[in-house]
Amino acid sequence: MTPRRGFTLIELTLVIAILAILMAFLLPKGMDVLYRAKTTACEKNMNDIFGWYQIYKTDRNHLPKETGAKNFLSVWDVIEHTDANATRLTCPEPDAPDVLYDEEKKRYKEPKHWFEPWDQVDGTYTRYAGRDIKTHRMSSLSGNEPILADDNDGELNHRSGVTLCLMGNGEVKKFQLTQLKKEGVLPPDAENLEVGPDSPIEELRKLTRD
Repeated sequence: MTPRRGFTLIELTLVIAILAILMAFLLPKGMDVLYRAKTTACEKNMNDIFGWYQIYKTDRNHLPKETGAKNFLSVWDVIEHTDANATRLTCPEPDAPDVLYDEEKKRYKEPKHWFEPWDQVDGTYTRYAGRDIKTHRMSSLSGNEPILADDNDGELNHRSGVTLCLMGNGEVKKFQLTQLKKEGVLPPDAENLEVGPDSPIEELRKLTRD
C-alpha cells in the first residue's frame, strides 16, 4: 500500500504566496467596482430627485423656496412617503450609517423619518448640498442651473473621486478629481472638491449645505 503523501512546507508556502498575490491583484479591482456601483446609485438617486422636482413644479406652480438641504428635501411633500423614496434623498455611499442614527435615543431611525423634525433640518442631515436660494434664485428648471450635488464636506462623497451635480435639465454632471488636477483647476495635492461660494467650479458655487 502506497503511503499517502502530504504537502511539504515549500508547497504550502508557494500556495499561500500565490493566494496573497491574487488577493493583492483582485481586491483593489473589486473595491473599484463597488465604489463605481455606489456612484452609479447616487446618479440614479439624482435622476429620481429631478423627476420629483418636476412633480413639485407641476403641483405647486413654483419650485421649492427653501435653501440648501431643505430645497431638495421639499419634494418629500409631493411624493409617496416610503422608506425607498426617503433613502433616495441622500447619498448612498456615506450617508446611511450616520444620518439614520438618532444620537438622543441611541438607536437608528426609520429611513422615512431620517430628516424629521423639519424645523431642525440642516446640512448635517445629508451629504447632498442643495440650491442656495438666498443668493441664487431659481424660478424654473434650466440646463444651466445646478439643483444639488455631493457636498464633499471634509472629504469626497465618493471614493471613486467623482463629484456628481444634478442640473436643471436632468443631466448629472461629473467632476473627476484627478482630471481637475491635470487641468490645473485644483492644486496637485488637493484631496477634495469644495462645494459652495468658494468652489473652483462655477456650478458648485450656487449650492450650499445649510
